[in-house]
Amino acid sequence: MYDSVTLNLIKTLLEAYRSVDNTNATAQNKSDWNYTLCKDGVEYLLNQALRQPWLPQDHYLVSVEAKKWWDEYADGDILLSYYQKPVYLKKEIKELPYYKGNKHEGLKYDYKIGEHFSYRSYFHDEHIVPVYEIERELLELEDITLENIDKVLQKIYICKMLKEENFNLPVKRYGDNYIDIIKNDYHPHGIHIVGEERFLCNNL
Repeated sequence: MYDSVTLNLIKTLLEAYRSVDNTNATAQNKSDWNYTLCKDGVEYLLNQALRQPWLPQDHYLVSVEAKKWWDEYADGDILLSYYQKPVYLKKEIKELPYYKGNKHEGLKYDYKIGEHFSYRSYFHDEHIVPVYEIERELLELEDITLENIDKVLQKIYICKMLKEENFNLPVKRYGDNYIDIIKNDYHPHGIHIVGEERFLCNNL
């Protein structure tokens, strides 16, 4: 189960979403404003909150290709790396692409042992079940209880992969079955996860 801070934060946002009307969004002039939150604003905060919590360790997966690259070139633990955190190199590498944002072509740089680059410039933390699916299920809960919220959050899995692998995935994916997504979206594009057979068996 997720920690109480995370669960209570999500619960508060869901309760706020239901309690807020759309007066601000439909107001014709300033005198009609109710000076409170709007649904779009609360939904945005919920979306951001779903991207922030630390997941249970077994909810972090790594692609075979990312693990192979990391073991050969990088120091440290890939599970502890994310976003702008520096990746330090234990081996020289030439013409490594440095990707910015969603651009599919990166500038290539040479790196010496001990030099570093930011994690997100070459790796991607992929939500296997898209955040918008998790968000939708939370907003559609009949009863906003910590237990029901936790059941939805348990569907969040992150796969650490190379940016190049992420570029090959469909832009839009649907459904909350992470097993189906791995089989139907990852496998056709040659993306497999470390310990995949055991993971799939344990989660069927």
